[in-house]
Amino acid sequence: MLTALAIEKLKPKEKQYKVSDGNQLSLLVEPAGAKLWRLRYTFCGREKMLSLGSFPQVSLAAARDVEQEQDDQHPQSAIDDAYLFDDPYRLSDCAPQVPQESPAQGAHIQDH
Repeated sequence: MLTALAIEKLKPKEKQYKVSDGNQLSLLVEPAGAKLWRLRYTFCGREKMLSLGSFPQVSLAAARDVEQEQDDQHPQSAIDDAYLFDDPYRLSDCAPQVPQESPAQGAHIQDH
């Protein structure tokens, strides 16, 4: 688990790198020195990443609060991005697609 002091001591490297706080929360350290919070989650079986902001504007405690809030609302650790962005129509992106029935398939021949 990270501490505020450990985060302040993180130095930029030639390439960006991530430091995990445990579970889904991590801090991305960029070569220019930016320290960016990232929260991993799954949606429709795919891993996605949510940006929470930069350190120190978003504190370690605030980032952990967001992670805990999402864990409380989604105990299976699958954060529903439709919930995060308050857009219920995005759920249709994950719904299985049912093939449309063509007119030829739907036509019934009746014997008279």
